[in-house]
Amino acid sequence: MDATAEARLVAQLLALQGSPTTINGSAVGNGLWARAEPNRLQMLMGDLVAQQAVYEVKLAGDLWGQVHVGDEVANVATGLRIVVRWVDVSDLAGVPVVVNVLGIALSE
Repeated sequence: MDATAEARLVAQLLALQGSPTTINGSAVGNGLWARAEPNRLQMLMGDLVAQQAVYEVKLAGDLWGQVHVGDEVANVATGLRIVVRWVDVSDLAGVPVVVNVLGIALSE
């Protein structure tokens, strides 16, 4: 599968299963929100995450470079807000397909 087709599949998944999401108050489309898995928490060990709720949000690849550590990402539907502590991109042939964000919850 090529990068364009993969990005289209991700966009469809986000549209069907994602929640409206904002970055620093600006709407960016849908994101897939989930409680971070224990193995993902290792990325944030310096933040004392054992006592805090950590979430992972998957966003469209075209948002690569638009979300940074320290930004606030919010789930409009639930009101959940996180402060970004780690950002990564999954790419296919160098084309960003999914932006993965880990953050510590400000509210739950």
